[in-house]
Amino acid sequence: MDGLRQVGDFTAAVATNAAMGLPVEALPPTHRTTAPLLFYRQGGVFVFPAGSLVHVFPSTLAARMAGLPAEVWEGISQWACKKNVEGGYLLAWIEGDLRGVHPSHLELLS
Repeated sequence: MDGLRQVGDFTAAVATNAAMGLPVEALPPTHRTTAPLLFYRQGGVFVFPAGSLVHVFPSTLAARMAGLPAEVWEGISQWACKKNVEGGYLLAWIEGDLRGVHPSHLELLS
């Protein structure tokens, strides 16, 4: 079993991205925001507009394996991602960071 990874929660896009070593920005959008979202980043609060396209990850493992930058997983970021998932939030790639978004603020693209 050495070298095998759990892939049950990978989407095809995440698995391809991981296998090819592509940056997370190469992932296609999976959802559209249905409301403006407020987030904090160094320097203050920013608003992510309603109707924006984002890639949502099915799990923290899928997000990590998709090629997210290492700084996303350092210290508090990994803990925050885990807490977001435990709280029922979805993990979306927004403005160069992994953000927790309430499912009611996301619409699956068809």
